[in-house]
Amino acid sequence: MQKWMAVVTCIMTLFVIIFGHLYWNGKIKRHVNASESITKAEKKDASEQYDVVRHLPDELVEKVEKAAETDVPLNFVIYGSEATSTDEQAWPNRLKENLEKNYNHYFNISIYSDEGKTTKDVIAENLYEKIVAEKPDVLLFEPFILKDNGGGVGIENTIQNITSILNEVQKANPEVTIYLQPAHPLYNAVNYPRQVERLKEYAEENDYIFLDHWTAWPEQDNQELKTYLVDENNKPNEKGNKVWADYLINYFYQGLFS
Repeated sequence: MQKWMAVVTCIMTLFVIIFGHLYWNGKIKRHVNASESITKAEKKDASEQYDVVRHLPDELVEKVEKAAETDVPLNFVIYGSEATSTDEQAWPNRLKENLEKNYNHYFNISIYSDEGKTTKDVIAENLYEKIVAEKPDVLLFEPFILKDNGGGVGIENTIQNITSILNEVQKANPEVTIYLQPAHPLYNAVNYPRQVERLKEYAEENDYIFLDHWTAWPEQDNQELKTYLVDENNKPNEKGNKVWADYLINYFYQGLFS
């Protein structure tokens, strides 16, 4: 009888030890899993905060992250000819509204337009100095190439003038991220598209980012392109400004808006 009781006691003791071991292991595992879930959620929140800029250049992603952390906005400057209009319904203001909405307070956006000027005029009259004074962190530059085309400024002179302007901007802020883009396309133009192609080559040669918004417009030999421009002066109408703005918005939020 005593032997039997001893056996039962041993079995119960062993059961308690095993049960206790399993219980505490389970409790610890649940705690670890909960901690891991919290960590994963925190990491997900942190990554989603910047998902909107994941496709952008690393240097710009880092700038946006720093702006978020320090609460100091980046100077984002939009500059160009009358094609970069300051009108409320023009593409620059449409882009500005979307940047401010989707990037919260990370950008301080300024729009500058020098109407009727060529790159030669911009240099001679020191019109670029207001851009230099901004010390932009990001510069979206439409460099008067259409005005140069109509103003008798050869493309290589245009390139030289663009270089002079950008050199001054980079002296003010060596870390500036520079985007180059052409003005709007024209129906059945001949020399202008070649000059835009040269601008694209120039951007690639100098590690500037070329935003080819022409890919969003109808082809240049397509009569539909005329419906995107004002008849009298070939400037973008509401339809043209929208397609231009939409291209840029989709660039900055690629993946978010698709």
